[in-house]
Amino acid sequence: MHPSKEARAISPDELGSELEKLAREAEGHRKLLGRLETPRTEGRISEITYEQLGQEHLDTLKTLESAK
Repeated sequence: MHPSKEARAISPDELGSELEKLAREAEGHRKLLGRLETPRTEGRISEITYEQLGQEHLDTLKTLESAK
């Protein structure tokens, strides 16, 4: 049996801080997605690597966006 996590109330300030953190993290993943294009077009990473990294960042971005 897994121990359950207890929910706790958080203040509006804590909530705002967490939302800002999620927004910054999401923006970082958007930037990384944009920066993948250059090494791919220059042949520094393979198409497969580009697709794998891109998918990882997209998945993380979707998770972050759904948490907002």
